[in-house]
Amino acid sequence: MSERIKNKVFSLITFFIVLSIIFYSFEYFLFNSQKNLKKIKDDKLLAFNNAKEKFPNLKPYVNSMFTLNHSEYFPDFFSSSTFSKSDIFTCNENGYYPIIKTDRYGFYNNDKIWYQDFEEVFLGDSFTAGSCVNIEDNIISNYKKNFSDKIVINLGTPGSFPLLELVKLKEYIYGDINYKKPKKIYWLYYEGNDLRELENFYNSHKNEEIFKYLNDRNFLQNLIKFDGKRNKELNKSLDYVISLIENKKQSKNLHKYRLVHFLTFANIRTLIKDTFFGERQSIDTNTLELFREIVKLSKEIIENNGAEFIFVYLPTIERYKTFRAYNLKIYGSSVLDKKLKYNEIMKILNNLNIKVLNIKNEIFDIQEDALNLFPFRKHHHYNAEGYKMIGNFIYSKIRDN
Repeated sequence: MSERIKNKVFSLITFFIVLSIIFYSFEYFLFNSQKNLKKIKDDKLLAFNNAKEKFPNLKPYVNSMFTLNHSEYFPDFFSSSTFSKSDIFTCNENGYYPIIKTDRYGFYNNDKIWYQDFEEVFLGDSFTAGSCVNIEDNIISNYKKNFSDKIVINLGTPGSFPLLELVKLKEYIYGDINYKKPKKIYWLYYEGNDLRELENFYNSHKNEEIFKYLNDRNFLQNLIKFDGKRNKELNKSLDYVISLIENKKQSKNLHKYRLVHFLTFANIRTLIKDTFFGERQSIDTNTLELFREIVKLSKEIIENNGAEFIFVYLPTIERYKTFRAYNLKIYGSSVLDKKLKYNEIMKILNNLNIKVLNIKNEIFDIQEDALNLFPFRKHHHYNAEGYKMIGNFIYSKIRDN
């Protein structure tokens, strides 16, 4: 072997060694970041235990969705809300753990509201509930600050999706003839996961009784009568989830698991995927049809009861933090629009003649830096300022009309 070839081989080997050191150093940095995340989870447990001294009735947020993802366990009845009349320990995205007191049905309201004739109702998931902020900072609280005496109820529940909005609509709004029927129903739709969770749920549980809410107009569980039973069932769900976590910890060889991940640059691969591509899998067309059926039935129920149906479209942080090429317009629509079925959703709503308040277009897209409306510019819920802007925007649209 000539000296020239030896030098080339040596240079090549040196290059790969240096490159490997750089990559493994970065992987080690990301690995330590994951360890910090574990510390955050440990700190959450410590914070929960400390808070329990002040709030003896403290509970973590849990509903039937936590166990419905496991086919071997199905609750005795399905509850879309959490523990009733309890202090709920929620998520930390803003540097603190909000503790929210729930009403008799497990929603984030003052319980006295159920003795009143509420005029407006907000349906939705954790964004509607106001996850990770104090109750006075959520969308509904900010909306209500513009009125002196309007009674507005929040039926937002973390983990909710379109089918569960129909459940809440039928059970808690129109399930009791003694309640005065509201004038307006706001359905807050979060584009980040509402369709995906509907699709996943249908694929796993399409034969379960809960789909009777869609297929049988008269089907009810009478959840408003299940005060004591709800907490008993949710405690069973919580115990079941805890047992799964413990079994998972015991069965997994963590050292081997971490070594394989480290050697295969698992954290770097995840970072590249999340930064440049995000989740690319598209929503099935059958899911869109299921969504259309749910929204159509909801509209019919609402309007047959003399109320106005208003659909509020909430954007995901993905639109503002992913690689710019991911949001490039292709034939008038971005890659992200296609993945989230944005245009298809808008077409369905337009065909059903449903009024839409588009928070994406009218608030977030026109911000100089929309990431300022998310906690520390990285967490997927909105911060207090983001919730405030949405609440005030909804009020301004209703006021102008």
